[in-house]
Parts: sequence; structure tokens; C-alpha cells
Amino acid sequence: MKPPVTGVTSAAIEVTRDRDVPNQKQPVILLVEDEWGSRRFLNDALADLGKVICVASAEEAMVAAESVIDDLSLVITDVVMRGKSGIDLTIYIRHELGHDEIPIFIYTAHASTELEEMAFASGASDFLEKPISIMRLRMRARAHLNLFLAERSRRPSGSLSVETTTGQPDKDEHLVTKRLNIEVERACIGGYALGLFSVYPDFGAIPADELEGGKDGFIGDLLKLISQMFSKPYQFMCNDGSDRYFVITMGASIDEVSKQLWSLSSELEYFVGQHALYGVSIQLGGSILDASALFDEERSAIDVRTVALNQLDRSIALSEQADSMGAVGVAQAIITL
Repeated sequence: MKPPVTGVTSAAIEVTRDRDVPNQKQPVILLVEDEWGSRRFLNDALADLGKVICVASAEEAMVAAESVIDDLSLVITDVVMRGKSGIDLTIYIRHELGHDEIPIFIYTAHASTELEEMAFASGASDFLEKPISIMRLRMRARAHLNLFLAERSRRPSGSLSVETTTGQPDKDEHLVTKRLNIEVERACIGGYALGLFSVYPDFGAIPADELEGGKDGFIGDLLKLISQMFSKPYQFMCNDGSDRYFVITMGASIDEVSKQLWSLSSELEYFVGQHALYGVSIQLGGSILDASALFDEERSAIDVRTVALNQLDRSIALSEQADSMGAVGVAQAIITL
């Protein structure tokens, strides 16, 4: 049950004048800023991108978000406000309302590495520093809106095209490429590092009946382990229809994503040891796409589909090269745009 949000009235919510095209529904943008002048300024800058709902606190935003959740397409929030913070709001939308696909921008005048890490850990899609460049904000807002709306139009209402790591991954040879294509574009837009980890359990010549709980039981335990490690809103697990599984994850730097890969390697090593099955190995390939050094104009020129397919091919090749390196073979490559 969601905790009640109290002390908020609808009178505190400002909505921009409708600019609706007849018979065409506009995306809803929720803007959360406690300073009136900044709120008005950002409202005017975003008004042509959708219907902007302006509120002055995270508590008001929680009420507004729940009331328009079916049409909510972008959230832009300050961090430090009276009462709850923008990070509290992000966690509420991600975990209480259960929407991990809506883009959420967090911005602040008090930027630090620690705060940026907290923002992304809470589920933020982007992190911006004040003073905000309106050109950059509009460019990123438009790009995220286009991605989100395109993705929403391709899936049934209320469902994700790819299961997040809280559940079993869908088996579809095309889903990995589709999801990766979207996440590569997001990484290029935001200047992040994107990791694609390929996990391939190799049972060799071991008969299935010699596996404790059978092969399905082994795979189930493996997926549970990966799910526990990669459970944030911007992380996904997919299956290409074979016994190979893919984890797509994002970080602020290549070092951060690389640490995730090697942490996964350590956990898998322990996992294989626990099962004590001679001849079973897990091949782990990790390709990390570093888009952090790109200028804004360069990001918009990236052929995202080609990059995504190349990264997918590289990750599969890496896991295949890793099979002679022990119980858990690991190979890593850094791809810099």
C-alpha cells in the first residue's frame, strides 16, 4: 500500500495553457521547482514540448504524478526543496508508483559526485547542474520524450517491452537489440557509460539429471543471483532465446560499470563453487560503451543502431572468448565513441 501524501491541495498545481493539436494527446511534463521565478522560466522553456504541470514541492509532485500517471512522460525536479527532496520523489515514482520507464531529470545547484551517485541510484535518468543551459535541457528533454513515447507506443498499455530484473527475462531474440538500441541512445544523450554483460552458463557434457535441481533449477538460481545484483530501475535483464542472458546497466563512468562487471564475476565464481559441479563454467563477457567524452552536437550525430548492434556482437564474442579462463571466464572491452 502506498503511504498517504498529506498536506497538499490541488490549488498548488499550475498547468500551462493547452496547446493541444485537435485529436492528439500531448505528453505531460511534471516540473518540480520551489522557486517561483525559476519555475516560470523553465515552464516557458518547455511549454511547446507538452503539457507542463508545475508544482513547488515533492509532496505536491507525488499527488500530481499519481493523478496523471497514465500520461506522465517526463519529470524534471530540483533536489533541495522544503520538505521531501527530488530524490525522495524519484524513489516514490520508481518504487511506490512502480514506473521505472518514465524519464526523470534531477538538477541541483549543489552538484557533487556523491549527490550524482545518489540521484542515479534512486532511479534518475539524467543529472543536470544549475545554472541550466536551456538549449541543453530542451535537447535532452526532447530526446528522452521521443524515446519514451516511441517505446510506449510499441507496447500494450501498462506493460514493459522487456522485463526488469525483478522477474524472469523474456525470451525473444529481438528484445535484446531493441532494448539495447534505446539504452545506447540514452547513454549518448546523457553522456554516460553503458554496460552490456553477456552471461552464458556452459554445462559441457554433463547430463541434465546430474545437476542438482536439474538444468532449469541451476538457471533459476543463476537468474535469482543476477536479479539481486541488478535491481535498479535503469538496469535490465534479457534473453535472446538461448541459454545466454544479457544485463544492460548504466553508470556515470566506465570505472563504475567495470566494477559492476567484476563484482558480478566474483559472485558467479562463488555461485559455481557452491553448486560444486565439475565441468560447469560460466562465460562472462562485458562490453562497456563510453559516451561521456562526447560533445552535445556529437551525440546527436551518432548512428545509434549501428553502435548497439556492434556492442551486442562484441559482448557475445567476448563471452565466447572467455571459456578457457576457469570456472568463470571474464573478458572485457571498452568502446569509446
